Amino acid sequence: MNRRWIALGALLLGLGPTAAPLAAQERMSAQEPPLGNAVFAGVIVDSISGEPISGVMVRMDSGQEAFTDALGEFRFQDLPQGKRLFALLTDDCRITWGEITLVAGIPRRKQFRLPPAFGAAAQEEARVEAKRQRTGGRVLTADEIDNMSARNVMELIRRVAPNMVSSTPGDPGAVSALRAGRGRSMTGSTAPPVIVIDGVRMPGAEGQLSTMEPSEVATLEIQPGAAAGWEYGSSGASGVIKITLRRGLADGAEETRPPAPCVVPTFPRG
Repeated sequence: MNRRWIALGALLLGLGPTAAPLAAQERMSAQEPPLGNAVFAGVIVDSISGEPISGVMVRMDSGQEAFTDALGEFRFQDLPQGKRLFALLTDDCRITWGEITLVAGIPRRKQFRLPPAFGAAAQEEARVEAKRQRTGGRVLTADEIDNMSARNVMELIRRVAPNMVSSTPGDPGAVSALRAGRGRSMTGSTAPPVIVIDGVRMPGAEGQLSTMEPSEVATLEIQPGAAAGWEYGSSGASGVIKITLRRGLADGAEETRPPAPCVVPTFPRG
């Protein structure tokens, strides 16, 4: 009997040193994060102004996508660790590529500074220059147009810029016409003022202005000076008349097509 107890005790003593490391290994493995638990976060800002850029799509080569919020921030919670490729896609279809190494359990956060949209600076300079070039012009709003109680748009133009409209002939059914810029510009242009309706240049639309009701017009911009038509070359020396309609495009004008959707970036396989 004593021999049995001695043998059982020896067996237990023999298992003791082996069981302890196994238990420790189990505890350690429970503390290790899974392989797909890498965290990647960041913020995207304008490289010039420093302002956050919202709506930027961040696409990982593993297929996950995220969009920046109003603060320009994004976050991926569960990414495969290792070296990862990613792409930043702005709402104006600019793509920026990048690479980052992710380690499970160690969050990574980066800041990305993207340049302004292509042509943004040039467009702003053109807008400022156009505003500077305009001299002696006027913009009528819908409320102002309604309060003037004019019979047609040509009469509105006559009230704001009398020198741009010729007198009405005495013939029955005759209508007023726009006057050429001779004597009012250094170029001596004989062309009538440029007419732009809903952003579309409309040559020969004088008759349309005589029949167009003021209630159809949302805004009427009249620039009688020669400098106002600088972007139209010599044909704008007599001034520019820009009309925005309340009900959309003018008859005969082509509708502006919406821009094509951005191409979502893809990554090579393998």
